[in-house]
Amino acid sequence: MKYLGMIPARGGSKRVYKKNMRRVYGKPLVLWTIEAAQQSKLLDECVVSTEDNAIQKICEQYGIKVIKRPTELSGDNIPLTPVMKHALQTIPAENIVMLRPTSPIRVDNIIDKAIQEYENKNGDSLMTGFINKEYEWFTRPDTPSQKLKGWFQGDGCVEIHNKDVVLNNKSGGKNPIKFVIPEIYNHEIDTELDVVIIEAIMKHVKIS
Repeated sequence: MKYLGMIPARGGSKRVYKKNMRRVYGKPLVLWTIEAAQQSKLLDECVVSTEDNAIQKICEQYGIKVIKRPTELSGDNIPLTPVMKHALQTIPAENIVMLRPTSPIRVDNIIDKAIQEYENKNGDSLMTGFINKEYEWFTRPDTPSQKLKGWFQGDGCVEIHNKDVVLNNKSGGKNPIKFVIPEIYNHEIDTELDVVIIEAIMKHVKIS
């Protein structure tokens, strides 16, 4: 298998209660990412990693395989690298494509475009994101914003790693690709305000 898609969707959430099950623009949040993954032509398979029975039930209703995540990988402070490693140890693949459900807007084949960028530039890691021109007070250059160089900030929409990166417990490879994508994709749900913003964007682009 060349590309394994993996959706990390644990049941716990503090700032937005049961976030992955929360209805956003008419659907459970996790379902937006499941449907985007199912539309990809380059993912060989996509799975959901969860410890939550309710999330597992939704996944099975929509025909997506579930990897039962161990309790020790389901806490608030667990990074996602060991979660990806567990997925690759369960279903071996050359590369893993992580799709965070907190970034539900994925239109115009953005998953496949990211995979193509990864292949075209011979990367061993890729992160989608944007150029952030916000700086901490007193550190911002005294320059018009349009002339600021800014810095790359990952947005959680698509993240790709070669298996060797993940299995060696690394968070990124030696040839990481920073894939700048349109700002419509750059919004993540971490708070209740984010839910309002995401639903407004979805209404604007008439996502369905």
